[in-house]
Amino acid sequence: LVLLVPRRTQVLEQVLGCFALSLPRSPVCEGWPVQPDLNLDCHALADRIILSGLPGDVDEGELMSFFTKHGATGVALARSRIAVFASIAFPSSGEIVKFVGRGVHTFSDDQDTRLARLLPSNRACGSSKTSLPGLPAPVLSPGEHAGVLMLRWSPIVLAMGYIVELRPAGIQAEWSVVDALSGGFSKHSSSCRVSGLPSNIAFEARITYSATCGCSSDASDASTWCVAHPSPTPAPGYWPQVLPVAPTHQHLALAPE
Repeated sequence: LVLLVPRRTQVLEQVLGCFALSLPRSPVCEGWPVQPDLNLDCHALADRIILSGLPGDVDEGELMSFFTKHGATGVALARSRIAVFASIAFPSSGEIVKFVGRGVHTFSDDQDTRLARLLPSNRACGSSKTSLPGLPAPVLSPGEHAGVLMLRWSPIVLAMGYIVELRPAGIQAEWSVVDALSGGFSKHSSSCRVSGLPSNIAFEARITYSATCGCSSDASDASTWCVAHPSPTPAPGYWPQVLPVAPTHQHLALAPE
C-alpha cells in the first residue's frame, strides 16, 4: 500500500493540519434512505490531504464530487488489510490552506445542498490508532555472517521516525520491535542490520512510521521470508549447470569446470 511517495523534499515534509471531516453522503439511489455521514481522520500536507477511516463502499467519484469544488485535481484510493485510505491531490498548498481555514463547506448535487464540517481530530495525535497509509513491504536479506539479517525499506519525507518489527515466519508469532542504539530509527534511516538471531529459523519483517503530528501509519505488509545465514558461495573453479532430470523439472547443481 502506497499513497505517499518520495518526492521533492519540501512537498511532504510536514503535516499542515490534523483534523476530522464530517462529510454527508447521498443516497445510493433516488428514494433510498440517506446514508450516514462519513467521519474521516484527515492529514493536510503541502500538496494533498490524506483521508483515513473510509468505509469499503466509497469510490473516487463520490470523493471527487466534493473535493473538486475546492480545487482538487485527483484522488487515489488504497486498501490495506484493515483500512481504506484516500489521497486527494491539489495543485498547491494555497488550495489546502483555504480549505483547512474554513470550518464549514457547502456543496450541492442534483438533489440537495449539504454541509461538510471540519472538526477537531477524532482522536488525539500520537494515539495507538493508525491513521496514515503504510509503506511497501521491506526487503529482508541475509547478512555477511550467520545470525545476521539486513533490512531495507522505502523512506518517505513525511516520516519523522520508523519502527522495525521482526518475527519467526509462518507461525503467526508475536512481532518483536527491533531496538536501534539511538532509541529509534530516524527519518533519515532506510536500512538496518539485525544481529544475534538463530541461523536455522526463517524470519519476516514489517515497518511502520510516525509523522510530525505524532500519528502512526498502518503496518506494512510483511517481507518475504529469510534465514539469517549467508548464501553459500561457489568454490573457485565451479560453475552452475542445469542437469537433465524429469521433463517438467529442473535441478541446479554445481559441477567442476
